[in-house]
Amino acid sequence: MNSRAAPAAALGVLCWVLSGCASAPRGPELPADAAERFAFRNPDDGWGPGLGPRDQRRLHEAAELLRAGDLERAEEAFRARTPAPYRLGLVYVDLARDRREEARAELERLLKVSPKWLAALEARADLDAVEGRLREAMDGYQAMLRVARDDARGARRAGEVREALVKERAAQAARALEQKDVDGARRLALSLLEIAPQSPAGFRLLADAAESAGKHEDAYAWAAKAHALDTASAEDASRLAQLAMQTRRYGEALSLYEDLARRDRAYAGRAEAARLEFKLQNLPEAARRAALSARLTRAQLASLLWALVPQVRDAVVGNPEVAVDALDRSDRAAIVRAIALGFLTVSKETHRVGADAPVLRSDLPPLLNRLAGLVARGRPIPECLADPSVRALAECGILSDTNTRTVSGREGTAAIEATARQVREGGP
Repeated sequence: MNSRAAPAAALGVLCWVLSGCASAPRGPELPADAAERFAFRNPDDGWGPGLGPRDQRRLHEAAELLRAGDLERAEEAFRARTPAPYRLGLVYVDLARDRREEARAELERLLKVSPKWLAALEARADLDAVEGRLREAMDGYQAMLRVARDDARGARRAGEVREALVKERAAQAARALEQKDVDGARRLALSLLEIAPQSPAGFRLLADAAESAGKHEDAYAWAAKAHALDTASAEDASRLAQLAMQTRRYGEALSLYEDLARRDRAYAGRAEAARLEFKLQNLPEAARRAALSARLTRAQLASLLWALVPQVRDAVVGNPEVAVDALDRSDRAAIVRAIALGFLTVSKETHRVGADAPVLRSDLPPLLNRLAGLVARGRPIPECLADPSVRALAECGILSDTNTRTVSGREGTAAIEATARQVREGGP
């Protein structure tokens, strides 16, 4: 091979090793991505003893030949002298020719003699990165930065390798979870946190592992840490809200879902569900039993109105009709107030309010219309509450339109809460 053909052939090998090219590039210069993977820094950079001016000039000229792709002349120039930086130059030639084992062995020998040699540290870290030894590469770039704190390339490469390593460990942990290896996934997540403590990825995986093991409290704690590190992530916020619901932290779930719903209305339904659970959690005992009942009674409706709507509790009322079936009940005060405000009626024949009779779905539209007027206090009320029907209430998200004649406690609670809120806020 003549002197011009040899560098071109070697350059083709270098391109294949470093950048996956299908054929050798044209021209004498190394491809940009190849020069990026192997920096080929001047070999005397960071070498302690230093070189004389003449040796330094020869060394830098040889390095320029290498970077230009003239590997034969570069190797000849590096072999001409014996100081350690020239040996590192020969390592560069080995790397360019894909002789990785020889390069690694010599790098280990050189770094054993001079552990803080910047150029040698970088070459070994670059080799580790090319071979996929991501953890070793990250450690190598960090060792570089301990020697040269402000080295821009070292900092950038450390960040890139760390990011790749995080993705690799995350993928491994996800596969472990798919295979029901919860302990393996947890170990991988912890190792990821060791690598990148400020990345939410490790905490997300710990939450996944805890949830897979049925440990929802632990999953919530890890998800909260992930959300704190990336508050802009809708995925993290949604996951935390879901776990907050599972661990009965309904107030926090409501806050998270409301924030998500402001950005994406698809979360509005989940916000409603969290709001209902939060209300139920904080209701007085009688109202909570009413809200959890499978079939809402008229007396329970009175308890819910009393507990959920301040305007019902605070309204000035006169002397209502007496209902004989409410006299000796513990929820008498709520029933009497509901009668006085027109939510319940007393039979003129029997003088009974029907406290234990079920509330029919068809009863709710006029009741909710009355409630809207009470909450509005003279202000306009939303159109669907002005002359409501079951269908109109369903369309504005207050009541579900089903074939069931009665309503559950949760349905009644949600309808009362939604009516009062829509009146206060001016609509759905």
